[in-house]
Amino acid sequence: MQARDFFQLIRDFDHSLGIYLTFPLDKEVVEKIRDSGGSRAIVLHDARHGATFDNCWDSRVLSIPAFPVQENRMNLFHSKLAVLKGEDQIRVIVGSQNLTRTSFSANKEVACLFDFPINSPQCRAIRDFLASLNCSHSLWSRAIDELTALGPVTDQTDGSVDFEFISNSGSTSIKQSFLQTLKRLEPPGEPFLHIAAPFTSQLLGEGFHEMIGTIKPKEIRLYVRSNAKIPKEVLTASIPVKVFAPSGKGRQGFHAKMIALEYPNEMVAFVGSANFTAQGFFLTQTEGGNQENGVVFRTQDKQDLMEWFDKGWAAPVSPHDWSPSEGSDSDAQLDLSPYAWAERIDASWVRLLIFLPDEKILRKVRVDGRKVMLAKDQHDLYSVNVSSKDQFLTLQISNTEPIKVAIFNPNQYEEIKSSDDVRLFSHYVLPIESWNESDLRIAIAEGGIRVGEGSDQVIEPPLLEQFYYNVRAQMRSIRRRRIPTADLLNELKTQLYEVGATSNGTQVLRLKLSQGEYSVFNDDILLCKFVLSGDKGIQLQPKQPPRVHAAIDMLYKSRGQHGATGLYLITHLVRLFDAKGWKEFSDICLRRAEEICIESRLLDFTSFLKFVRNRSV
Repeated sequence: MQARDFFQLIRDFDHSLGIYLTFPLDKEVVEKIRDSGGSRAIVLHDARHGATFDNCWDSRVLSIPAFPVQENRMNLFHSKLAVLKGEDQIRVIVGSQNLTRTSFSANKEVACLFDFPINSPQCRAIRDFLASLNCSHSLWSRAIDELTALGPVTDQTDGSVDFEFISNSGSTSIKQSFLQTLKRLEPPGEPFLHIAAPFTSQLLGEGFHEMIGTIKPKEIRLYVRSNAKIPKEVLTASIPVKVFAPSGKGRQGFHAKMIALEYPNEMVAFVGSANFTAQGFFLTQTEGGNQENGVVFRTQDKQDLMEWFDKGWAAPVSPHDWSPSEGSDSDAQLDLSPYAWAERIDASWVRLLIFLPDEKILRKVRVDGRKVMLAKDQHDLYSVNVSSKDQFLTLQISNTEPIKVAIFNPNQYEEIKSSDDVRLFSHYVLPIESWNESDLRIAIAEGGIRVGEGSDQVIEPPLLEQFYYNVRAQMRSIRRRRIPTADLLNELKTQLYEVGATSNGTQVLRLKLSQGEYSVFNDDILLCKFVLSGDKGIQLQPKQPPRVHAAIDMLYKSRGQHGATGLYLITHLVRLFDAKGWKEFSDICLRRAEEICIESRLLDFTSFLKFVRNRSV
């Protein structure tokens, strides 16, 4: 199995909407998701384990507390899933990871990544699962509709799909869904059964015997944390059982949940959110089971999976020789802490939702310095409407320090949704606080950076990569639409141009790339000045086309991978030269644009030419 960066997988997929399901939630992880992808994000989390946000990123991030479809005081919203909606595909990341610091720093997780066409049966299955969740927020149903906004879902399949998304419900357990998928796949023979789960139950029930009777394994190999208790049904199993504990640091604190059936020439595996417990794997939600999901897939490439099971484990012991260490054996043993979410109702009123695990502090809540009377919402959730026209509320619970709560605005979210498809610079990049060239290069390789100002000058990263990475995803969007809209032009005009004056008072028009000043125009002279590793510039006089061509080459031709930068420069150069009647200069730029369109396939040249000629600045 390959070690992959979860946030890089988000950055690498151009998407307008990200939907994330998690059990607990840390705001630092949501911040990193927001920095990794410039789209909107909706996070569903267990209602008892949320976070208070002091930033909604202009209402681009919506956090929603969720309950299992069939609520029970014992069960949890335990699903773990990321769904990214692209132009004509979705990216699905399903596994054991929560949106918490420990998931991405200390825990050992496992996840599967799949990209599917937006009209595929797999996309429909995931959409139907999301639509079935216990979530009444008005924006949630619209987000579900957005997943299939490009056309109807079809039943077309080649009959050989070896992937199935599964979940549980009020009447179906993960175990039942898993066995139904196995029946469809019809794997051959009797396998070795590998079960990896950090947490187990002492009693699994009859479902375990049904599972073993269906799979008919030669041997059960159980991979658990050193503090896990062996289920009674495993202790009394009539087939051989080996128990593996983590060895060394490589598997300590592992959080992966995986079941793999090893056959001679293939493997069938389940990866998902469910622990090998009654509540996670064997019970329906009506019976008290958690809200869970996962994927079942078949592969003939056994090496990666078997490598995971073969490395990092101590020598196996029999279940009767197993001696668990001290410690919690359930991931539900988390501290319950208050959190709050604020959402605007109208221009004057805000609805505040608060989770309070202790009713004793119910009357000790202050908002903006005033005591409030909270009304019961669901379980330990309480709400109150407060008057506010600000972007934040100040919340104090009992004697704790006051905290700032950002106010989410649904209307602003909808406006951003409408404008996301046409904005060029609405996304975010990773900020770093270093001017060291090696640090800049590392940051660039990870997806682009943002640099700030030092005293009176702007320092730019080397080789123009920053601007290229900042616009690459948006250029893909332009390419799909073929002819950019007037809104795109307005965005270019407002973001890239500013009118200023030189030291001697001459009016100039500056073309801004990123935060640096690369090109300065005035009536007579075009100055191209930009920073690579030091100041380098060239002065271009009118009616000297070779020197203009040389300057354009210097900006992008010698760096063929930066065609997007070249097209942006050419758009503005052509309009400037056309306005001044410098046709010879315009023709040179357009010839170069045609080369870029052919070489980089960023944009159809005919469409680009119409865009340049039919719009005026």
